[in-house]
Amino acid sequence: MPRPVFQRRISSKLAISLGRHGKFLESPIPGLVSSNDPPSDAERIAATEAIVAAESRLKNEKVLASPGYDYHTQPLVEYIQAHRAVLSPARKLPTELLREIFAHYFATCCAHAGVDPFDNCPPWELAQICRLWREIAISMAWLWRHLPRIHFAERKDNLSAKQHLKLLETLLRWSADNPLTFFLSKRDHKESDAILLLLFRHSERWERVSLNITELVCAHFSRLKGKLQSLEFIDLQLLPSGRLHVNMFQEAPRLQEVHISLGPLPGFMYLPWSQLTVYREESREITALMNVLAHASKVLQRLDFELIDGSSTTMVVQIPHRQYPRLTRLALRSTHGPPIATLLEWLTMPTLEDLTLHDFGGVPVLPPLLSFIQRSACTLKSLSLHSLLSTSQIISVLRLTPHLHELDLNYINDDLVKAFTATENLENFTWKLLPELESLTIHVDLLSQGLLHHIPKLAQARCDLVIPSPEEGLTNASTHFCPLKLAVASKTSITCIENLGFSTNASLEWRETLAATKMVIDEEVIKAASWHIGSFAQDTRKEKLAKVIRRFEHILELLEGFGVNDENVPYFYYERINISLWKLFLVEPLLFHQKLKFNARVEALLIQWADVMERLYSQLRWLWDEQGFLRYEPSSVERMPQVSSFKQFFLDKSSAQVSNVR
Repeated sequence: MPRPVFQRRISSKLAISLGRHGKFLESPIPGLVSSNDPPSDAERIAATEAIVAAESRLKNEKVLASPGYDYHTQPLVEYIQAHRAVLSPARKLPTELLREIFAHYFATCCAHAGVDPFDNCPPWELAQICRLWREIAISMAWLWRHLPRIHFAERKDNLSAKQHLKLLETLLRWSADNPLTFFLSKRDHKESDAILLLLFRHSERWERVSLNITELVCAHFSRLKGKLQSLEFIDLQLLPSGRLHVNMFQEAPRLQEVHISLGPLPGFMYLPWSQLTVYREESREITALMNVLAHASKVLQRLDFELIDGSSTTMVVQIPHRQYPRLTRLALRSTHGPPIATLLEWLTMPTLEDLTLHDFGGVPVLPPLLSFIQRSACTLKSLSLHSLLSTSQIISVLRLTPHLHELDLNYINDDLVKAFTATENLENFTWKLLPELESLTIHVDLLSQGLLHHIPKLAQARCDLVIPSPEEGLTNASTHFCPLKLAVASKTSITCIENLGFSTNASLEWRETLAATKMVIDEEVIKAASWHIGSFAQDTRKEKLAKVIRRFEHILELLEGFGVNDENVPYFYYERINISLWKLFLVEPLLFHQKLKFNARVEALLIQWADVMERLYSQLRWLWDEQGFLRYEPSSVERMPQVSSFKQFFLDKSSAQVSNVR
């Protein structure tokens, strides 16, 4: 006798090969079984009676006592489950409560929607459960005002363009009169402009917009001048930069925040400067910053400028002295270009609290920086200082900023550590330098990792609050004093970790084997990323796939061959082997079912490693945080994990993301 088949369709309709239960399994409420609509009182009674009858039949056939799977009676089980679903309390939720649930879902799962239009994702799932939910979701017009990304380059044919156009028309209709946020990327001005025209018709509703466009496409936007009544935020990435006059945003009465990347040459960007409170720009020309400083008004609160590529040949010239009474954050970055710090000579910002200065232009940074801080008489709470300054110069800056809570440096040595750990007196326990400092981040490149051996001394004093005493040796500081949050940002290797005080008990030979395995995986990532132009170029697709599978087998055999012990697992953790495995799965051209098989083996390994790390947690001092920094874990206070668990750390960064192929 052929085996009966039970299938459940994607649409959730109940489809049963009835077999010998055919007549009995005819549902009294087929419309409800195949939908998520709420039942009436009579339908609830009918569903209850159907469940009782089916359970009685199951009991009579002794299915409940069967230790295995009985395919003859499985339709009965599915029948009962389908009718119990009809009685689910979720089908009786009142409309007002469903609205609250939808709002909470949107706030939780779409938290970034609108903040950065690139991350927009409408809550489609709310309109795909049942007719009632769809009607309620559509009636909440504000749910649909964050349009999904619009990438013209990704559409390969007219059909997809028409589908995208229809989708946007639907969302614009559902969103009613609510303000709109969206990201649009368009490089080819010859493409159909139907979507642009559709968006232009709703330009008075634009609120937060991010554009990645060329000058020729940007020219189409000139017709919007005077029609952007609701625009509050614009992020404009314009390529190639040139002499296009961008004036469509000049008459936007609510515009306050502007981000420009590689925009037009200085003098060709027209903005309502008198109302801007936030301005950020990435440019190849230092004159762009001088233009901003010349036009920005006294209402400006945040200014962030980065000189990129180092291609600017224009030197900084003296500008009229400017004062910005409301500016609280200033960020100036120049890695290879002209000395950007020189401009501080002509600026005054009395309310400044957050200063970022990254300047490697070759001109002394200290004189203009010191005069700027003294002249502004500001109370800095956060400072990020990356430059070619000596220890004494750094200390001279820090003495002018005694109220810092956050500090970010690109340099550390023994003299700085001594300055940070010096105290006024042990009885009152007051730090001589930066007594209010709460967070210190140190950026170290590969060439200066040897300097990290100074950091454990700093961690012991200002994180563990154990300081040296001339008379008593080590002294515990007052427990009411808040320990420093210390982090290291570096392209780390195990050598870096050892300089921070971590040591593994594995033998030199064993560690060399661990390092070689990590190197094999990283090399495979590089090979996989270029497999189509590498040594596989002359192979057939089947031969390429066979080689990839053999490589995967080799890597997994190496990892599975290591003991899951206290020496190996921390080594792999600090070397971030989970990231390497994640990249490998993403770039390797494996077939679906093969990825599933290999993923199961990797996941089993990572779970075992996570168990070891959780057991060793109390012994560890440095852990990875969500930013990819190594953060010190104090021993003098109750320790709080930087990640919720090591299982989450391993699986979120590797196999959980690999599982997305499913």
